[in-house]
Amino acid sequence: MAAYFLSPGFPAMTFTNAFQTEMLQIYAWLLAETIFYAFLTTYIERVWPKEHGVAESPLYPIYGIISLFKGKKHENESIPLLSGSHEASAPQDPNVVVQVRDLKKHFSGKKALDGLTLDIPMGECLGLLGPNGAGKSTLAHLLCGLSEPTSGYATVSGYDIRTDMASVRTVLGLCPQHEIVWDDLTVAEHLLFYLRLKNVPSNYEQYECDRILSSVGLFYDKDKKSTQLSGGMKRRLSIAISLVGNPKCLILDEPTTGLDPDTRRSVWDMIQTQKAGRAIILTTHNMEEADTLSTRIAIVSRGNLVCIGNQLELKKRYGKGYKLSINPRLDSTEQAKEYVMRLFPAATVDTISAGTLSFYIPTSDVDISGLFQEMTLNKDKHGIVEWGVSQASLEEVFIKVVETDEMDEQTN
Repeated sequence: MAAYFLSPGFPAMTFTNAFQTEMLQIYAWLLAETIFYAFLTTYIERVWPKEHGVAESPLYPIYGIISLFKGKKHENESIPLLSGSHEASAPQDPNVVVQVRDLKKHFSGKKALDGLTLDIPMGECLGLLGPNGAGKSTLAHLLCGLSEPTSGYATVSGYDIRTDMASVRTVLGLCPQHEIVWDDLTVAEHLLFYLRLKNVPSNYEQYECDRILSSVGLFYDKDKKSTQLSGGMKRRLSIAISLVGNPKCLILDEPTTGLDPDTRRSVWDMIQTQKAGRAIILTTHNMEEADTLSTRIAIVSRGNLVCIGNQLELKKRYGKGYKLSINPRLDSTEQAKEYVMRLFPAATVDTISAGTLSFYIPTSDVDISGLFQEMTLNKDKHGIVEWGVSQASLEEVFIKVVETDEMDEQTN
């Protein structure tokens, strides 16, 4: 055989050409397999259900091709929305940034959210209150794509969280309850990293970085590493990260947890300046914080929306009424108590401690101007040294609403 290959009549390059052709075919097949398996891996990773994140529809490549031909819908247009049955559609109010409809999330049989429905318009700061496990953080995780809803739907600036999470993330900012920062990055490097994730043009990166850091009071600390920041400054950095890309929806998950009163106040002032032009969802256990920052209050319990309204409405509807506190002389306690009960027969005595008597008076029984006149003229006659009147606090409203909901659960 060797003699045949080396014979004068056999072409010298035939064997070499055959070998090269076969190797080219192998390389071509390897390249084709690499491309095929890369696309297959990407496809499966996006459509396969997972613990965190929202799985894409198996037909998402087709939807992407269709969107290229149709063009991106304007934010103010109506768009189709998928419900639990994938059949419903609803118009999007142009003034509503966040729209939630019958949203449910179940974990191993436990109902974290059980049919939540609400709207959050532009310029509103919604204080989301509720006991631990009520579903506040679950709602935040669903809106930003960390979890997938069991049923129902929600939109952020017109984008459905079940079908267009990539677009949702371009208009949403999240400040989580705990800081997610890197020890070896400076403040400015954190902002630049997230600016690039949000696809901010490179020629605007430095301007946006300085603008955001100035708005949260960290401009002169931008070259410090995160390990050099105090707890309050780290919270400011977390809020600054959530502001990257000028989001239309801002979710603040307990933004002042663990801060001292002075730092907490400074963070409140900073949040107040960010209300214009966006919708804010504020989850908190601090009633004073909710009362100060929120334009509306929503209380959730056991995954359901129990009540929603501004502070005055909730205090009037669920509060015990006006609270009248008096400090009588030691020898006139009973006389002062009888005097108040004659004025307001429907009043209830709340506390008697440290020489102070507190009465809750139904709102319908109180004429504030008449009460001031009466106390000014007659308090000395009945042994009252000091007195004061106040409306029901948000904390009292919260406790009453949650206790009522828990009693209803036990009854059912």
